[in-house]
Amino acid sequence: MELFAVKPPDLVTIAEIVQHVGMTPAAFYYHFSSRDELFQEVVNRFGDEWSVRAEEWWAEASTIDQVFDVVGRLLDWAVENRQHAIVFFVTSKGVSVAIEEARLAVTARTAAAAGDAVLRAIPVKEGTGAALDGLSLVTVLESSLRAELGHSTSQMLYSTYRELVLPEEAERYWKIVPSATPNVISFTASHGRQH
Repeated sequence: MELFAVKPPDLVTIAEIVQHVGMTPAAFYYHFSSRDELFQEVVNRFGDEWSVRAEEWWAEASTIDQVFDVVGRLLDWAVENRQHAIVFFVTSKGVSVAIEEARLAVTARTAAAAGDAVLRAIPVKEGTGAALDGLSLVTVLESSLRAELGHSTSQMLYSTYRELVLPEEAERYWKIVPSATPNVISFTASHGRQH
């Protein structure tokens, strides 16, 4: 919903909502008991769609390159769905306990999917290490999206993350992870990613 993407949720009025979508207040209240219920629904729907995409895409990843490619695909998808992503990653942060619980559940689902993908990509890695790697990937992904979407006038952060930060951070990370020895993982100069 566009209104929640451009204004803090507590400043969006029912009058604005019904005018924006072309319905009467009675029709609104037939479907929702309050603005907060609508906002929760918007957050839940995006979170479910985000989680399903992450789970499906990471389930297909079998190499570390593919794991990182999913990060890029998720970034691209969130930017393509900018308004809903802004609501989920930016304006919903800290709104209510129920919203934070929903957001944390989404993070847990996506981190588990990422961890499973890391474990498939690097079979010598232990489950706990892969789970931490998955959580790290999702944390960086969500932080990057909050930064990018919170600064909607600039594509610089998104472009920088996609082109520079991810490969450099990945390279630095894999150099310090004991199980990521050179004979298991190598980076290519042409892609900046592992093969």
